[in-house]
Amino acid sequence: MQLTDGNILEIFGEIHQKYPTLPVMIYSMSPEDIFGKRMLQLGAAGYLNKQCSEDEVIRAMELFFSGRKYISQNLTNQLSNENSKKKENPFENLSEREMEVLLMLLKGKGVKEIASRLDLKSNTVATFKARIFDKIGVNNIIDLQNSARLYNLPVG
Repeated sequence: MQLTDGNILEIFGEIHQKYPTLPVMIYSMSPEDIFGKRMLQLGAAGYLNKQCSEDEVIRAMELFFSGRKYISQNLTNQLSNENSKKKENPFENLSEREMEVLLMLLKGKGVKEIASRLDLKSNTVATFKARIFDKIGVNNIIDLQNSARLYNLPVG
């Protein structure tokens, strides 16, 4: 199920804030290399990509239900190599708030609408938008969407 009226960061943040001790396993089609690390940093008990094998789902559930965290081998490798190699994916350099704004921009939301939704001032959202453009290396929404597609981020 794709979240239509929110994003994974926003929804998880609300759940985690309301139930901080509740272990949550994220099962998503969003790219693991971008969202998996973020979800773990925010307190998720694991991040499982929907494209993984049935064996991997079983392994993840066994760990989760035994009270342990699940981290895929790919994500484990990414985390262990992170300090030794320069980040290749520019979307990994975005803060949590920048990621929230990015996801809304990719859905076609405007600055005022994003500001209202996140309870921020329009100029604050405009600043986030400018930072995102700078970090990703784009000058407009079309280029941002094209870059997002290259890194398998949900667009539209």
